[in-house]
Amino acid sequence: MSSIMPKRVFAKDITGTVSASRPAVDVAWRAGTLLIDEPKFNGGHDLGPDPFTMIEMGAGKGVLARDVLTACRRMPGSLSRRLRYVLIERSPMMQASQQRLLAPWIGEQGCVTWLNSLADVPAEYVEGLVFSNELIDAFPVHRVRIVNGEPREVYVDYTGGRFCEDLRPCSPDVARYLQQLAEREIVLAEGACADINVQAVVWMQDVARVLRRGFAVTIDYGHLAHDLYGPDRKQGTLLCYYHHTASDDPYQRVGLQDMTAHVDFSTLAAVGEIAGLQLSGLTNQMSFLTSLGVEQVLATLEPGSAAFQSVLQLLRPNGMGSTFKILIQHKGMARADLDGLRFKPFFQSALGMPAPVEPSASASM
Repeated sequence: MSSIMPKRVFAKDITGTVSASRPAVDVAWRAGTLLIDEPKFNGGHDLGPDPFTMIEMGAGKGVLARDVLTACRRMPGSLSRRLRYVLIERSPMMQASQQRLLAPWIGEQGCVTWLNSLADVPAEYVEGLVFSNELIDAFPVHRVRIVNGEPREVYVDYTGGRFCEDLRPCSPDVARYLQQLAEREIVLAEGACADINVQAVVWMQDVARVLRRGFAVTIDYGHLAHDLYGPDRKQGTLLCYYHHTASDDPYQRVGLQDMTAHVDFSTLAAVGEIAGLQLSGLTNQMSFLTSLGVEQVLATLEPGSAAFQSVLQLLRPNGMGSTFKILIQHKGMARADLDGLRFKPFFQSALGMPAPVEPSASASM
């Protein structure tokens, strides 16, 4: 039998519960709009790449895509003409939902297109931005338990009319992942349980493959490896959701629960570096939005209103503000001093990576 395989969870709007029509989207989406026309992106020239390709993976209903396309229409210059927005979505039902929402742009030749998989994108095709929001946490994970000092992978069997766990030697990919953690002096304690996201490694390598020049922006809830696999999370982070009710039992309501696990950002950064994606920075959502001027958005909202509370929810230091992380990587260009990374609680040293030595340029993001 195979390891635990969480059901796909479609990504939500980056603005959380904030309506896409409200001002908060302008702050959250400076990552995908103001950056696009930065002269620094094109080596000092006034015009950015033509076309500028933006790939979004796990786009849900397409709300975020609509907001970006709307913002680009409002921007001066040639961005709206140059932009090519590609949604990676394998579900026909979700594609149909996105197409209904993005109908005003579908008639513009080449502006919005769909692909079933990132594997369908040619190598080094993208000059622009590769983006995901709450995608990786929905990937299948392999569960590992430490028994008598040895890692054992959790397989699932079905006997006597019920699901049961079967501990076996780790599969090669999981063993390799654990070895790489051990090389960074991260070793699971006796009795610990951990969720190993092997598919995230393959995904990050694929992101590096398709990006020729530009940024990869990954937003999700997760931690650095030494926190994710440390004593505070000794039972792992796999959670199941059914009608907004959380459970840690994946063997109930089989096929009906959404299943997620927190992301290992240290491994994502390290894998990306090997594949050619250089680290621009890692920060949390509170620091990212504060760097981009979220207080200016709050100033426009009525204190105590639903919109005001929604923005605060994104910033809570003991909630979404700290749990959600923003990983930004770049390729084919100099490291930029991005506005969104001005407040960085995480640095290269925390990731176990050397500090950058390349010259930097300034950009808004």
